[in-house]
Amino acid sequence: MEIPLMRVGYSDGLFVLVWFAYVVVRAAPLAAHRTARCAARCTAHCATQRAVQCAGKLFGMAIREKIVTAALRLAVTRGIGSLSVRRVAVEAGVGATTLRRYFPTQVELHRVVAEEFVRRSVDDLSIADDKRDPSQRLFECLAQLLPSRGRTAAVEGWFGPHRLSAGSDAIPGARVIVESTHRLLAERVRRWLTILAGRGHLRPEEVDGHAFSALTLVNGLYLKALLHPDQADLDAAKNTIRWFAERVVGSRSASYR
Repeated sequence: MEIPLMRVGYSDGLFVLVWFAYVVVRAAPLAAHRTARCAARCTAHCATQRAVQCAGKLFGMAIREKIVTAALRLAVTRGIGSLSVRRVAVEAGVGATTLRRYFPTQVELHRVVAEEFVRRSVDDLSIADDKRDPSQRLFECLAQLLPSRGRTAAVEGWFGPHRLSAGSDAIPGARVIVESTHRLLAERVRRWLTILAGRGHLRPEEVDGHAFSALTLVNGLYLKALLHPDQADLDAAKNTIRWFAERVVGSRSASYR
């Protein structure tokens, strides 16, 4: 038995097309509005997420800086032997677990302490200022490696880590600090000399040799002050550094005088 098909006339088909067009026209603004609202919600959500992430990073940076500052304070006042996880955490006002989150190992903490010590105490000053005498610029930079006037404890502080990094009673972290500090200071001195070499004040191939000599000279001045504290003379030490700077730059700086 055949099922009769419904026949749609021309007028019926036209009605369907008109109705469909009406629905599309009415629905389009609503769909656009919903799409825009959804996009706005997504944008706001993403912005909120980014804000939360940025706030989290800033908070983390603040906690890390707090820990490093506390460790530096302990190293200066009580010596590097005091840089245990528990003591640093107490000094920073954080839990040991929090400290471990930023510094998983004690070696990492000691390495960062050395880096921050060099970064905060040694600057490039005016080494790149071509208007000034290059030997004077080099002298001022190297003079930062000497103790400040009246700070006799700086001499002990310089050699303290060396003693603690060797021998049967050596502290593991002391060696990390000594090695990191020497490496970073050598890099800083090489940078000063490289800048001067780039200005034509010394030959580039002399940079490494002069950097080694500079650090050897500074260590020798500290050692003399440690062995003969009654003969320690900061002005004499600075004059020695000035002499070295003038010999390194040589006659090339004569035009600045």
